[in-house]
Amino acid sequence: FRLGISLYYAGQFGDAASAFEKAAQGNNKEQPVWMALVCLGNLADLTEKQEKTKQDLISFYVENWPNSEHSAQLVLYKSLTDEVTPADIDDLLSIPRSSPQYEEAQRQASRILYSMWLQNDSTHVTIGNRYISIASILLAEDVKQEIDSKKIQVAIVRALRILEVSLHEDVLRLQAAQNALDSLDTLSKKPSVDLISFDFEISYRRIVLLLLNDKVQQASDLYLQLSEEFMESTWAQHASTRLWNAISNTSLGTETEVRPLLLYKVGSLILGQLSESQFGNSQTIGIASKTAHAALTL
Repeated sequence: FRLGISLYYAGQFGDAASAFEKAAQGNNKEQPVWMALVCLGNLADLTEKQEKTKQDLISFYVENWPNSEHSAQLVLYKSLTDEVTPADIDDLLSIPRSSPQYEEAQRQASRILYSMWLQNDSTHVTIGNRYISIASILLAEDVKQEIDSKKIQVAIVRALRILEVSLHEDVLRLQAAQNALDSLDTLSKKPSVDLISFDFEISYRRIVLLLLNDKVQQASDLYLQLSEEFMESTWAQHASTRLWNAISNTSLGTETEVRPLLLYKVGSLILGQLSESQFGNSQTIGIASKTAHAALTL
């Protein structure tokens, strides 16, 4: 161990790491294993053998001293540098609340889970639900605190991601979605916070949540209040399709003035996005017929 210390202070990190590895074969393993990792971390370029040794030592340290502060640091480091597995996420989430690394570990787990969600593989639903559970807690904490502009932007992005995942047809965590919208409303009241660049997406998510809660009338009212700029966006196309499906299967406003206006506005937007080849199918003919009939009654 003393040889490793001498080599370390001499800047000979590769030789020092080897010396610490040998020292780790004795009874007191933790300190030399940690120092070997410190030395390997100081090397700009690792050989293939040194890289393998480093990864093996990280796994050995975390497995044998999971409750140490260095272990929490290594778990975070590993999640930033390696291809992450579900076991690595478990390691991040196992870091105790008392650790200084706890909050960053939670946030890192949240970031990784969202990246895994985007891969859309067989674990899609499990990953989505796990992401919502962690990200919702982080968002609630962020909203309560006085946070700087950078953290506010992170909180806004997190809220939008929660909406994306929680409203997905395979997840449907509606309370989490409502909480995210409430958080965005709270953030919008903070000084210098401007959500205008996200307005169209947020409006779309509000409409979807209302429809999923069977509040078709409220969703329709919100849709009709939205600006012409919104109607020219991709979000409006998505909203129109969702709303058309809803109002086509409900008795909403059959005898009121809102139904013809709504059918005309929604149908016109859907039809306006179609190519000539799409106009011949039966579904499109049905939309065109209903839209034309609504136009005649306005």
